[in-house]
Amino acid sequence: MAAAAEGQFQAITKAMVSITEADKVRKEAELLLKSEAKWEEIFMPAPISIAILGELVLISMRQKDDVSINKNRSTDGFKAIEHPESFRACLRQVSERAWEAFNEVNMQPICWHSKYVSEQMTNIMQGFFQNTQVEKNQLQTKIKKIQDKAEKCTESAQAMQQGKFLEVIFLVKELLQACQNAEYGYEKDLDEMRIKLKEVKIKQESVRKTMEDAKWKQMQVEGETKKALNEIEEALNFSLTSCYDIGSDMTDKTEWIKKQLSKVEESGEALRQSHKEDHRSVKKIIELMKEQTEILCEMKEYEMRGKDLETAKKMVNEGQSALGKVEQQWDKMMQFFHMISNLIQFCFNWHIQECLASVEGIQQITHAFNASNIAQLVHMFSKIFTQVCEKYLINLVSITERILTMEPSNPSFDSECAKIDSGCAKAQEDISNLVLEMKNEFKRNLNAGLETIEKMKAMQHP
Repeated sequence: MAAAAEGQFQAITKAMVSITEADKVRKEAELLLKSEAKWEEIFMPAPISIAILGELVLISMRQKDDVSINKNRSTDGFKAIEHPESFRACLRQVSERAWEAFNEVNMQPICWHSKYVSEQMTNIMQGFFQNTQVEKNQLQTKIKKIQDKAEKCTESAQAMQQGKFLEVIFLVKELLQACQNAEYGYEKDLDEMRIKLKEVKIKQESVRKTMEDAKWKQMQVEGETKKALNEIEEALNFSLTSCYDIGSDMTDKTEWIKKQLSKVEESGEALRQSHKEDHRSVKKIIELMKEQTEILCEMKEYEMRGKDLETAKKMVNEGQSALGKVEQQWDKMMQFFHMISNLIQFCFNWHIQECLASVEGIQQITHAFNASNIAQLVHMFSKIFTQVCEKYLINLVSITERILTMEPSNPSFDSECAKIDSGCAKAQEDISNLVLEMKNEFKRNLNAGLETIEKMKAMQHP
């Protein structure tokens, strides 16, 4: 049964981890076990991603109006985004899913199982130290129990990798793509708006020239009207003052009066035509003024819509930039769970199995020692991540959710925003201190194990 289970487990691990992947994991494990390894870099993506999420929230909240990311959407629609008409609602959804992910993450099983594996492999190593001729059957029985714990540890890591954290990364990626599509849609609308605005400005210039011509013509008409009135006035004044100076010949007088009246009639007709022309000119100017007003209103509308589109495009562009950073950091957190899973598989598939297969005492001790170290590494990483989540991350994500429900005019808005930056900075500082503390503990255990191996070598080669 034990042999069958062992064979089954090896088959599974061989299917999951290729030779190339195993070599990569081995090198990764070797780097992590070195004293100069920067463990803190493994945990920094979590607070950094929340700080960026806070930045994303501020981008949305500091804008007067909300924007839609539903523009130019994919024909397939959205799989994760619930409210594409509201960018703020989308950010709230990301914040809620992030909170659920951090709140539901449970690395305690990994802590317990990896601690058990580490302690048992340490006991096996000490057993080798005391008795180099450990029976295979006895060793297989112990390793079978370790195998069960290692499998549970791997299952827990894979469950987290495929759980809420995967949902968040899928949502962020879809939201990122939606922002890219929306930005293109807003840019397209902006181009159309610029063309319309250009056409309206051309129309405005044409109306302006027509207005100038109409005003010039009105001035001419006014001049002709004034001229006709002056002619009539002069003719009438001349006829009244000169009538008495004409000779007594009635015939001559009659002919003269007829001539004066004819002049007055011609001037009157010219005056009537001028009035008609003036009326048409004034009517034309009124129509042009109305058209100018309509054009100005149309231009104002296009300019305002253009500004709205510019604002929307800017918001989704900034959102896209921030979401890209969130995606990058969240991918790193996903890699953390993948790394944990790989380390456990590598620990069992390589060191523990090699410990079982080795015949020399020193080889068995070395593999048991390495297996114990990797398991302890997993234990410490899972312990650190649990403490970071419980102490910092859940609270920081809650703040971003709270900000999304506030108005920027709220007196508490700026202070709540400041809490994100200060909280993330504090989290990074405390993570560094916590990692340093754990690292020192790990190094002490590592050195103690190395001393044991050196003693074993000295006994074998006095």
